[in-house]
Amino acid sequence: MVEVDKAQGRWIDPTLGKTKLHDWADRWMATTVHLKPKTQYDYQSLLRRHVIPRFGDLELARIDRLAVRTWIADLEAAGLSASRIRQARQVLSSVMVAAVESGFIGANPAAGVEVHRSTPRKSCS
Repeated sequence: MVEVDKAQGRWIDPTLGKTKLHDWADRWMATTVHLKPKTQYDYQSLLRRHVIPRFGDLELARIDRLAVRTWIADLEAAGLSASRIRQARQVLSSVMVAAVESGFIGANPAAGVEVHRSTPRKSCS
């Protein structure tokens, strides 16, 4: 099967998937020089506060869709706004897209994972 995947250009070197997310995120951030400084700052903040604490020490290949869904549920339970959760998921997804494009993993585990809309707060009457 490996030979077929290699011949079809779909083979992923398993050693690349052992790269820790925090190392890969640093490499990815270095490629964002085209972004506005505020956007870069926001991405760094999202990585530092939400993504790296959960996934930083994990190998890229060990992060799966269920882990991403669980992380989002935990952020929701902690009271983080839907908007901020969406932004954090998007940054994680961008990091993972770069890993897919670079051949480190076969698929982006954050792709298509939804963030639920915030439930309206009940007014105190």
